[in-house]
Amino acid sequence: ADLFVLASKPLDYLVYVRAIRQEYAAVPDQLWRQGRAQVLEQLVSQPIFSLPGQEQLEALARQNMKDELWTIAS
Repeated sequence: ADLFVLASKPLDYLVYVRAIRQEYAAVPDQLWRQGRAQVLEQLVSQPIFSLPGQEQLEALARQNMKDELWTIAS
């Protein structure tokens, strides 16, 4: 999977999330939120980018996912 999208600018990340939601449009909102939260929590619990010098990408990806998790929980 191309995980670099996780480190997109916040507005680009939002566009990505909306596109993923459209892909799963048949899934009811509650189930979507639960499943998406599980995926995000799994990603946040481990290193995303393991190459040296990618700390900025790592930080941006984590912030995007944490922001999305906060939105899901709201």
